[in-house]
Amino acid sequence: MGSQWSLELSPQRWVWVLTQQMIDLVKWYALAAKEKLPQAIEVDEQCPGSFPRTRMLHKNAALELFKRIADHICESGIDLLPFSRQPEVTRRAIRAYTLKIDLSDPEITAVEDDGAASFWIDSTRDPLLLLRGLLAGGVLESCFSQKRWRVNYGPDHTRNPPTKLSVPYRAKDNPAPRSEFSHPDVVIVLTCLSYYYNGLSDDDLFLAFHHLVTSDQADTEYERWVDDAPGLAHAYRHLVGINLEDRHHCLQHIFPSLRLSKRAVDYFLAHLVFPKEMKEFPSKLSASGWDIGDTTGHPTVGFSGTNDSRVTLPLTITQLDLAEQNHTNALILEYLLQPENSVAFVPARNELSSLDAQVILHMVMGLDPPTQVILDVGAQILVDQSGGC
Repeated sequence: MGSQWSLELSPQRWVWVLTQQMIDLVKWYALAAKEKLPQAIEVDEQCPGSFPRTRMLHKNAALELFKRIADHICESGIDLLPFSRQPEVTRRAIRAYTLKIDLSDPEITAVEDDGAASFWIDSTRDPLLLLRGLLAGGVLESCFSQKRWRVNYGPDHTRNPPTKLSVPYRAKDNPAPRSEFSHPDVVIVLTCLSYYYNGLSDDDLFLAFHHLVTSDQADTEYERWVDDAPGLAHAYRHLVGINLEDRHHCLQHIFPSLRLSKRAVDYFLAHLVFPKEMKEFPSKLSASGWDIGDTTGHPTVGFSGTNDSRVTLPLTITQLDLAEQNHTNALILEYLLQPENSVAFVPARNELSSLDAQVILHMVMGLDPPTQVILDVGAQILVDQSGGC
């Protein structure tokens, strides 16, 4: 509700200065975390220079990865946050401030003290809070562990009005028709990941090139693109060698190598997507399923086939067990215990094994009797070996 305005701390909030630089640190240290915890994190590099498909499978993977990132930031610093120039005691305090969600009063005071020699000044306060939100606040952990590309989020090219931001998905390649992610930093991170994994389209690259050639320090910026495109031919490694008028030549010889270049994607998002799309409203009216249980002037009635979720109901809602429904729990157990049902254990994985989906498919193909139907309902997989549906 209200008039849209730009996000606080924009454009530094999304450009290479902050969020994109933090994602780049994930790229640098994900492989090191995988070497130490091979079962806790997946890292699948598509091609040199691209951002690897990364997913944290366990909490300890996030802790290990974020500790490495925090150590790097405190030792070397990042743009807008020159931590490396601070005393050792200040850097230790900042490390705890960015990693721990629950801080003691002395730990807060050690960072947020506004004394003459304090690091807590106008130019660093907001970037430091954003850094704390990305690490300690769980934004990066949520995006890299709970959200899967093209399953929980991705693009939606059919929306009206159109959007280039990532949107929630209801199922595989099935965008929710009207839903949006409400947290701005989650939107930024998931949009970046969607473009990193999918790459830039031909139209996106033409837009990025046309914007680049009219910008300051275009040659320097293009060198950054090329650094993430080692397969690009030597003749096209300088901007003067690019002829945008020859569209066919660009599509055949230049764009395939730059499509997954992380720096090219970062430039496209920072200059052509986020400034236009990342707006916010001063107020928001929202509701969730818990609002259904709010006390109202009239009774609220719902139905569930089983009563196993009674402990998760809102405090204003009570389970009413009807006599004619008491048998449903036993009925479900009876279905599960039928002789045609069996249990198959997924084999243990090692650091050289393939993705979860491939492991499951290979296991299912080896079952006896042969499997006819696989029903993937998200939380569980039901396999029918009887030939029916």
